[in-house]
Amino acid sequence: MAFTKTNRQKSAQSSIEYLMIAGFFMVLIGIAFFYASESVNTSVRSAKATTAVSAISSAVDQIYALGPGSTLTIYIDLPDNISSQTVAGNIVGYTIFVDDSQATVYADTKAIVSGSLPLTEGTHTLNLQVNGIGTVFISETLAQLFLSPSSSSFSLNAGGSAVQQYTLTNSSTQIIDGLSSSVTGTISPFVSLTSIPSSINPSQIIDFNANILIPGGTTPGTYTGYINIDSNAGLQQSYLQITVLAPSVLTLAPSTASHSIYPNNSVVQQYTLTNSGGFAIGDLNEYVTGTVAQFVTLTAVPSTINPSQVIDFNANIFVPNGTLAGTYTGYVKVDTNYQNVQSYLEVTVLVLTGNAFFHDINCSGGSHLFTWCSNKSYSKKDNNLGLNGELDRNYLKAPALDSSAKIYFKFNEKQGSVIEDIAGADNNGLLLGSANNSVEFILYTNYLYRD
Repeated sequence: MAFTKTNRQKSAQSSIEYLMIAGFFMVLIGIAFFYASESVNTSVRSAKATTAVSAISSAVDQIYALGPGSTLTIYIDLPDNISSQTVAGNIVGYTIFVDDSQATVYADTKAIVSGSLPLTEGTHTLNLQVNGIGTVFISETLAQLFLSPSSSSFSLNAGGSAVQQYTLTNSSTQIIDGLSSSVTGTISPFVSLTSIPSSINPSQIIDFNANILIPGGTTPGTYTGYINIDSNAGLQQSYLQITVLAPSVLTLAPSTASHSIYPNNSVVQQYTLTNSGGFAIGDLNEYVTGTVAQFVTLTAVPSTINPSQVIDFNANIFVPNGTLAGTYTGYVKVDTNYQNVQSYLEVTVLVLTGNAFFHDINCSGGSHLFTWCSNKSYSKKDNNLGLNGELDRNYLKAPALDSSAKIYFKFNEKQGSVIEDIAGADNNGLLLGSANNSVEFILYTNYLYRD
C-alpha cells in the first residue's frame, strides 16, 4: 500500500502527541515521587529531633536526682535543617524546618537547665553537670567551672554591712572565656560584687567578694537571690539570703523579776510595756511560759500600743497550799505583729523544815485526825492534809536532819503576834491547849515525820 504525503503528516502528528502525553505523565510521577520523598525526609527529621530531645530530657531528670556535682555523658543523633535550640527554665528542645515553615520539638525537665545544644547534623556527645544549687548545665564540652559556697545567709540590722567571699575554680584543662558576674533577686539593691577577669585559666582559682550594705530605713524581712557567674562553660549560681532585722522599739520592764513566797501567799509583779517607735504596733498577746506559769495570771493589755505609749500590767502570783518547795522559772511574754519581748520570772516556794515532837492535847479522847501519844512515824500522801494539834517548841530542832522531814506550815504563836491564822474553821483559830511554848497549826505536807 502506498501512503500519500497527507497520511505521513497525520502519522507524525500522532507520534508527537503520544510523546507529549507520556512526558506529561512522567512529570507527574516525578513530582509525586519528590513530594513523597520530602514527606519521608520530614518524618525522619522530626523523629530524630524528637528522639534526641527525649534523650536529653531523660538525662536531665536522671542526673538531677543524683544531686550537685554529678555529671553524665549521653550521645544524640541530629537531623539536618535544624533552625535553633532551646535550653531555658525547665524546657529543652529544637526548632526544625518543615517544608516552608518551622516546627518545634521540646520536652519538660524536672530541673532548671542552662547551657546550649548542638545544631549540626550527625552524632554528638553531650555532657551534663549539676551545679551547687541544682541547675543542670548542658554542653558538648564538660563544664568544670565551680562557684563556692553554694549558699550563704546573713541577718543584719538596717544600716549594717557584711562581706561574703566567693571562690571560682576552673578544674578543666581548657581556658574558660566570657566570664561575667551579676546579682539577681530581691537582694540586688544591697549587694555589689568586686570585679572578676573575663577568662579563667586551667586549674586557676579566682576569689571575689559580695559587699553587702543595708540602707537605713530598710523594711525588715527576708530578701533572697543569686550571685551569678556566666561563661562559655555555662551559668554558675550561689544562693544568698539576707534577713533585715526589725529595730528594737518595744521594751518590757523589768527584764527579770524574782520572788520568794510561802504556800497560800500571793504577790503582785508590775510590768511596763513601752513603744519608743514612731508607729503603732498591733496584735498584742501576753502569756506566761515555764513552770512558773501555774502560779501566774496576767491583767489584760490592749490589742494595740500606739507610738510613745506606755502600758502597765500586772502578774498576779499566788502559790497554793500543798505546793512543793523549790524554784519555779519561766517568762512573761508579749508577742506582737512587729517585735516580741519577754521578761524572766523566778518564784521560789519556801518551806519550814525541822524535826519536832508532836503530842495531842487529848490522847484519850481520840477526837483528832491523828493521835501522837506513842513514838511512831506517820506518813500520808496527800498534798492538802490538815492536822490540828499542839507542837511543843522545846523539841523543835533545826536544821532538819533528814530531807524527808520537810514540814510545810504556818502558825500563830501562843505568846507573841499572830503570823497567820490558819488553824481551821472548827476552832476559829483559837489555841487548843494551855501548855507553855506551844502553838496551834495546820500542817501541809506529803510526809509527816516524828522523831
